Amino acid sequence: MKSPPFTVIAPYYDTLMADVDYEDWVEYIARLYPVYGSRRLRILDMACGTGTCAALFSKAGHDVVALDSSSQMLGVARKRFASERVKVEVVHEDMRSFEIKEKVDLATCLFDSINNITSENDLSSCFRCVLETLNDSGVFIFDINTEYGLSTFWGDKTVVREDGHVFSIWRNKWDSRRRLAVLNLTLFVKEDDIYRRIDEVHEEKGYSGKDVLSVLQEVGFREVSMFKHLTTERPSKVTGRIMFKAER
Repeated sequence: MKSPPFTVIAPYYDTLMADVDYEDWVEYIARLYPVYGSRRLRILDMACGTGTCAALFSKAGHDVVALDSSSQMLGVARKRFASERVKVEVVHEDMRSFEIKEKVDLATCLFDSINNITSENDLSSCFRCVLETLNDSGVFIFDINTEYGLSTFWGDKTVVREDGHVFSIWRNKWDSRRRLAVLNLTLFVKEDDIYRRIDEVHEEKGYSGKDVLSVLQEVGFREVSMFKHLTTERPSKVTGRIMFKAER
């Protein structure tokens, strides 16, 4: 039986993502939002997962709220915050509909988490929640996998990996009609002398920069900039990942 996304894989997520340079992402955010390095900020990290970036934000001296809809991922995040001795407020809510009592200066949503929102109505709801959470000069920084990126780099491919004690099979299928990438992820995790099988299904909606820009403007973001991933260059039709900086 396949489990909901980001549930049973939570204990193994960091192993699967070991090649991600989280510090590069955080340094890039600091370049896009220079005030990051000049004063203490209140930061909301949406879809925080196992809390790697939230911990880095906290270590940089900021007040951090880590939000995720997966209790399993938040369980791993709490252990990280405790072991690394960082103070992070944890919120178990869905990014499509949430409320944070105290306004924030910066909201982030990283590692194509926005693509997990598969309808434009839900995307609009998410962006409205962010807008309401930001203070008057607040900024929202996030990224998306584009339709081109999902259809080309994910596409219809099968990848087999070995990461320590975890073997994984990544079976991708691109649905061009629905602009939907479907990943059937199977893990075989070694426990003593046997391997336990874990299955999850993940879906990502392929958005264009224009799609997302339109929704941001409709909900009321004042100024929006788009860049190729980890650069300040303008995206093109063959950009696989776009970074957004949206100002309230």
